[in-house]
Amino acid sequence: MIPKTLTIIQRQILINQFKILSKLEDDSGYYEKRAEILENGYTGLYDEIFLFKQEEIDYNICKETFDILNMFKNISNSIMELTDEQSKLLDLNKLIFKGFNINNNKHYEYMNFIIMGHGLNTRK
Repeated sequence: MIPKTLTIIQRQILINQFKILSKLEDDSGYYEKRAEILENGYTGLYDEIFLFKQEEIDYNICKETFDILNMFKNISNSIMELTDEQSKLLDLNKLIFKGFNINNNKHYEYMNFIIMGHGLNTRK
């Protein structure tokens, strides 16, 4: 969510960061423009500063997604340990993870982040 307003302290912190980046990066104009937007308080241009596409994903959604993926991983590992006779007694198609809906789905976004190798291995 793009904020409609920022405190003077928030603006000053961001201004300082953009000014530092303008000295370190090749495209200094990009960062100088953003610092100027904040210095002048052009709230109508805050979407230039905050390029986030969406709201945060709630912790409970992240945990639930991880738990679902972990559950299906355990199911898959258990299936591999079944004998042929045991496998024939089960409808294994019902135990296959079908995935999350890609359309505006926080579970899918978080799963994609984890699967693509970007997730941090900080689970307790």
